[in-house]
Amino acid sequence: MMRTYLILGIVMAFFLVGCASTTDVKMPLVDENEQQHDPMHDMHAGMPCHQMPDGSWMGDCDDQGHDGHVHQVRSELEFLVEMIPHHQEAIDSSQELLALGVEDEALVSLLQAIIQEQEQEIALMQSWLDQWYAQEQYAPTYQPMMRSLSGLTIDEAVTVFLQDMIHHHEMAVVMAQSVLELDHREEVAQLAQAIIALQREEIALMQSFLEE
Repeated sequence: MMRTYLILGIVMAFFLVGCASTTDVKMPLVDENEQQHDPMHDMHAGMPCHQMPDGSWMGDCDDQGHDGHVHQVRSELEFLVEMIPHHQEAIDSSQELLALGVEDEALVSLLQAIIQEQEQEIALMQSWLDQWYAQEQYAPTYQPMMRSLSGLTIDEAVTVFLQDMIHHHEMAVVMAQSVLELDHREEVAQLAQAIIALQREEIALMQSFLEE
């Protein structure tokens, strides 16, 4: 609970105050009959496209290894515009799982924390857009990452939610890290750092739930 109060305190404090060039690499042609089966591909099939720690892409990606989701952002404005629908999807998916009647207290606590934390952050980011970028024309290009839980048993829904939300959080971390490398306001930097710290903590918690 301390981490939740700390993050919410940071968010509300912000609200009150202010409101490599790429090189083409030619790979040798491989006979389709000689390609080896990759069991990891099967494990990740059906999951949202996501980037692994080694830089490879897993899940339902297109030929370029992308899924249309925003990962690296190119400006502070883009970070704010894209993180809002990203957060909203996390809220909606958490509410969807709660509505199915999840009873595990630790999981319920996590879902409620995600909803509360990210609603606060959405309000904060929207206030910054209104304050700093009122004259800018912008439209999010964000595409959903979370699978529907409709028609699943509770156990199935929990598993799908945890799998998808882990990758959803990982993408938020990537977006937050990328904005720190750009020109940005101090308020945005501190919010990005808070997102990285909190979502990494929640990723570890969700991974522990999957291992139970």
